[in-house]
Amino acid sequence: MILAAGLGSRLHPLTLFRAKPAIPFLNRPLICHAADFLRRLPLSELIVNLHHLPDSVISALGEAASRVHYSPEESLLGTAGAVGRVRARLSADPFVVCNGKIYFEEDPRQVVGFHRDRGAIATLVLVPQSGEQRFRPVRVNRAGEVVGFGQVGQSEEELESYTFTGVQVLSQRALDFIPEGPSDLVDDLYLGLIREGYPVLGFVSRARWCECSTPERYLRKSLELLDSRGQDCLAGSSLDEDACHRSVVGQGVEVSPGSNLKQCVVWDDVRIGPACSLSNAIIVSGVHLPTQTNLSDVIITPARHPETDQTDYRLWPLRT
Repeated sequence: MILAAGLGSRLHPLTLFRAKPAIPFLNRPLICHAADFLRRLPLSELIVNLHHLPDSVISALGEAASRVHYSPEESLLGTAGAVGRVRARLSADPFVVCNGKIYFEEDPRQVVGFHRDRGAIATLVLVPQSGEQRFRPVRVNRAGEVVGFGQVGQSEEELESYTFTGVQVLSQRALDFIPEGPSDLVDDLYLGLIREGYPVLGFVSRARWCECSTPERYLRKSLELLDSRGQDCLAGSSLDEDACHRSVVGQGVEVSPGSNLKQCVVWDDVRIGPACSLSNAIIVSGVHLPTQTNLSDVIITPARHPETDQTDYRLWPLRT
């Protein structure tokens, strides 16, 4: 199951135009990276829950959509409530639940094998914490058992702190602990299982992982992945090699002569006029920039004028 129903409020204003899992990351929707990760397993079906801008998620999955069961939510059910709502379809034991907003290079077969070998009711896939991350820490003891999240009442020397990737493997018996209606996997399921003494384990991955929770982080992680691949420019459109530096550019993008992009993420179907200079910018589909537009540290989105039905652009600060 891929969780794709969140509002993505921290990624505003990008989520005014697409749901977070449908936002392009390295020129592919985030949810397609999550689907690729899961399809390394012998899957019979993918389940995707929907709420905010659901058509953008369905469109992002494209041809694969015919093999997906969608679970639309009129009101948000939370991460555990979403799983509980489709429990009748979760016939595999174990099954995997993955956040739809992540990029992850781990092999899920290793995680499932670990889960089965250890007999866990739930296995959370974790990565080491880094100084930049401000995620709620997952606390793990020396036996590899998750004992809590954030501050817990055990000696610091006995515990390690990790970051939860949003990937988890669940045994069928975990479904018995998910109530009907809204609930959360961490606060309602895992903490409850830990209190009851059930084995919730942590699988520590050293593979590359990232999530894009804010526009600034989204831009930075895009450029870091580009660097890791040894690419200066990832372009889905034909561009002059002097026009693009350390940038990701989508399909149907026109960059006029004399213009240049530096450390930008440009979505599909953008037009950039002559003699423009753009740096540290995210440019959303449908934007048309006039001649000599010079901008940095901004998000650029379309802005439609109802009186004329013409599209202009709107600027938002990259850092808030």
